[in-house]
Amino acid sequence: MRYEAPYAIVTAQAPDDMSVSLTHNGSEPIAIDADGTQVPAGTYTVQCKQNGTTVETNAPTANINANTAVHITVTQNLLGTHACIDQAEPAEDIVDLDYSREDDAHIASGLKAGTYQVMADGDDVGTVTLGNGATYLALKDNELTELPVLLKSDANPISVSTNESGMFNVKHLAAGIYHMKETSAPSGYVASDEIVF
Repeated sequence: MRYEAPYAIVTAQAPDDMSVSLTHNGSEPIAIDADGTQVPAGTYTVQCKQNGTTVETNAPTANINANTAVHITVTQNLLGTHACIDQAEPAEDIVDLDYSREDDAHIASGLKAGTYQVMADGDDVGTVTLGNGATYLALKDNELTELPVLLKSDANPISVSTNESGMFNVKHLAAGIYHMKETSAPSGYVASDEIVF
């Protein structure tokens, strides 16, 4: 299973005292930095500010495509401030997701938060929005399902039952310390009040 970003990664190079942003149909400007900013596909106009004041430029407009790398270069000379937009594909390398047999899921972790297109064997199977931490994905019959990460810090406790051997299995746990408490016991036994770490 692989995925790639359905947005452009836009970087900017400008004089030290200048900021660069993109505007789209009168929307709030999207600030662009040297490390890269995720920008949805669309038609944008470059806007520059120097020490907080808008600077008159040649105001180039560009149709920015998804899955592209876009670089904006701003220069100043005697004729004014000029912005040049270069666009190349692809924006992001396609990354293979690790499969965990134990969790029975593909795991997306350590990646920048955002929405990604998920591909399996070259076919588009949907999108997934990643936040911080791991996201677990199941793929069956080319249908993508995001599996819940259980017991995050803001989650309610869950109940599990042991099997006939007295064992239980909980998958997709966020990293951290967990507490267990026995809530019921088999016939002939008394449930313990002790909390186990």
